[in-house]
Amino acid sequence: MRKGLIILAIIAVVGVTTFFVLRGGNDKAEGKAEQVNAQPVSELPLMIVLMQDGRRIQMKDLTGKTVLVLYQPDCDHCQREAEEIQSHLDAFKNYSVYFITTDSFQTIDQFAKEYQLKGHGNVLFGQTQAEYIIN
Repeated sequence: MRKGLIILAIIAVVGVTTFFVLRGGNDKAEGKAEQVNAQPVSELPLMIVLMQDGRRIQMKDLTGKTVLVLYQPDCDHCQREAEEIQSHLDAFKNYSVYFITTDSFQTIDQFAKEYQLKGHGNVLFGQTQAEYIIN
């Protein structure tokens, strides 16, 4: 039950994020001059993330343009999301994109390689506890 709620929350966050990012990218590609009145979220969550290099980062302390992607590597929705983000990396060039999961670093590394997201300076991968995601 708990894992189901986590996956549902992750899918919702990822879906909404992708919708807004891709919508903005598609409008520019089609030459539309429509201005979006949405305000970015000014506060990031209280979530501690362990990065692959051993650093612990408090998401709330991050500054600048940041996108948090909560995902599970075995989730088909998350996999499609990663494919879409990878194919639109130019739209994220001014953002720090953090892929965050509860899985092992071995699984995280495999996911990053499989979806060709590893090696992009602004695309980062980290691990957190389920309690942080739920909260």
